[in-house]
Amino acid sequence: MRLFRRRLILILGSILLAYHADFSQSSTQNGVRLFEEGKYDAAVQALKKRAGDDAMAAYYLGLSYEKLGQTSEAVGAYKKSFDNGMYLISIDLIKKYRSAPQIKEDILLGKNVPRDEKVKAAYDSLSRLAEIDPDKIKNAEEWENKRLVLEPFMGNPVDDSSPTPLKILSKPFPTYTQEARQNQISGDVRLLIFFLANGKIGPVYPTRELPYGLTENSIDVARRIKFVPATRNGQPITVARIINYNFMLY
Repeated sequence: MRLFRRRLILILGSILLAYHADFSQSSTQNGVRLFEEGKYDAAVQALKKRAGDDAMAAYYLGLSYEKLGQTSEAVGAYKKSFDNGMYLISIDLIKKYRSAPQIKEDILLGKNVPRDEKVKAAYDSLSRLAEIDPDKIKNAEEWENKRLVLEPFMGNPVDDSSPTPLKILSKPFPTYTQEARQNQISGDVRLLIFFLANGKIGPVYPTRELPYGLTENSIDVARRIKFVPATRNGQPITVARIINYNFMLY
């Protein structure tokens, strides 16, 4: 009887998830249609429902706001589109490498995650931000760094020549928090880190975490890693790598 109930719950859960996915897609498509018909107010109302977790919806929401002359709202929507696109990429990579130990080889981007229209929308959102952001001069470096993360996923022809791996010059180690020591916490924090072609650290995502501030401290020092970018045919490229921080009590 219990087995039957579990199977029934799984089946019902799958049906609900499928329904939610279909509903989400239809809501976004409806909003895009309204935008293309020039019904920008109606498009905003439809797309706002999906912009929280859909890069395509957030992108068209930004376009709709622009048409209505609402620049600050458009900037917020475009930022959300980028966040949603990065979430898609990071989730796929984290699923693939969650159980992996520290990987010294670079993770070549573009081959590991297929191009997705929602990721393309996130990329296009950055182009719009570079145009309309009131603080675009101040934020120019931020938009460029984000563009370098998404660019490998834009469906450009992949060069199969062997790249020269990145070289880490310095890697600070995170501090052991007092709370973690008191609770005798030990183990590994593993981070998925994007190493950008311009020599900057991009987004950092934990694939294995520890409590009491150890994960946060690891992310903080990871952002201060110094490195020489990976190259292909002499040109710097953006790659990712799994970096491990080991916490041991002595």
